[in-house]
Amino acid sequence: FLSQPHCIRVSNDGFMYVCDGPFKRIQVFTLDGKYVTQVFINRGARPKSTNTAMSSLGRPFNEVEEEQRTASGLMRRLVQMDGICDPAIQYRFTPAQFLSGDVIAAARTPANCLQVLIADGTGHGLAASLGVMPVVQPFYAMTQKGFGLATIAQEINRKVREWLPVGRFVAVSLIEVDPHARMVSVWNGGNPPLVLIGEDGAELYRFASRQLPLGIVCSHDMELTVDRFTLE
Repeated sequence: FLSQPHCIRVSNDGFMYVCDGPFKRIQVFTLDGKYVTQVFINRGARPKSTNTAMSSLGRPFNEVEEEQRTASGLMRRLVQMDGICDPAIQYRFTPAQFLSGDVIAAARTPANCLQVLIADGTGHGLAASLGVMPVVQPFYAMTQKGFGLATIAQEINRKVREWLPVGRFVAVSLIEVDPHARMVSVWNGGNPPLVLIGEDGAELYRFASRQLPLGIVCSHDMELTVDRFTLE
């Protein structure tokens, strides 16, 4: 900035607005600091002129919103809602932005084990949402074939490294609930600890991250240990 901003606001549209009083302008940035646009305001202008200037801010936003709608529609197609609507699942999904790198997916194995994917891509907005696209399809395909969590993690890691640019990675937690063995298994790569809660509300076990997020190291160098907890 050429001068010290006198007002900074983060809006619910996913952008940050910076008011630069001395230069009579409003600058717009994404939440990760990327410049979007700016408009200069003549404080002595009549309302009509000011409204015309402010309307110029909307043009780039309309393009961004169209991109977000397109990517959001693609993500809905990738995430099979019948899996996440499994009667064994209750979830609350509140991303920081309309479009984000946060994904939750679920499916059943041929042995009727429930497998769940929780992914968090690098960054914000459209770039983050595109970053998790290579994660979802391998999860569904391999779960439906009955593969275990470690093998699924290796394949997703391969896809992430194949499709995403250097510096992009995805934190992933893979969960399997086996109703026959009464066992919960977790492979956690880079996400906060997953907490297993008993029927009485007490914490039974904490599945900490013991692996790196996917996309950082080659699949053959990955730590594939799976944490398991048997329910009484």
